[in-house]
Amino acid sequence: MEKKDKEIILEKAYQVAFDFEKNNHGCAQATISAITEIFDVDPIVFKTASPCSGGISNGGTGPCGAFIGGALIFGYFFGRDLNNKNVSGRKYKDRDLTNILRKKFHSEYYGEVCREVQKAVFGHPFDLLTEEGKRNFEIEGGHICKCPDTVGKAVQWIVEILIEEGIPLKERGRWINIK
Repeated sequence: MEKKDKEIILEKAYQVAFDFEKNNHGCAQATISAITEIFDVDPIVFKTASPCSGGISNGGTGPCGAFIGGALIFGYFFGRDLNNKNVSGRKYKDRDLTNILRKKFHSEYYGEVCREVQKAVFGHPFDLLTEEGKRNFEIEGGHICKCPDTVGKAVQWIVEILIEEGIPLKERGRWINIK
């Protein structure tokens, strides 16, 4: 793949993820949704990601939904399946790829836990289980630009990893115009 084509895919992946998070919310599903625009992924992965946003159901103490979305995608493509359930999960590439993503989160946000990411992005975390926390999150740009940007960056990292791992792109998708 030419460098220019890869840059176009990464830019468009960012924008699809950004727009989904901004308009529909749900960082884990925004991540999965953007990935499904580029790669063939079973729609059940999107549904499975539903409770994974906001550090698991807005609790903030679990991983960022964009990070979880990436882990789910790596598991989808490279994880252990039921036919191999008696083989150690450590033998599968999904863990190595998730750790690559973890390093990117730590480099950019000093962690992958939702509240760590919030602290890096906003300067402080929010308690999204309270009305005051939700309100302050929105006032400070949570769904306008802050989380959409975080999700967009994460999707770019995930897409880049998948391309490097040789996962084929969808055939001339609706927004991918690659030769």
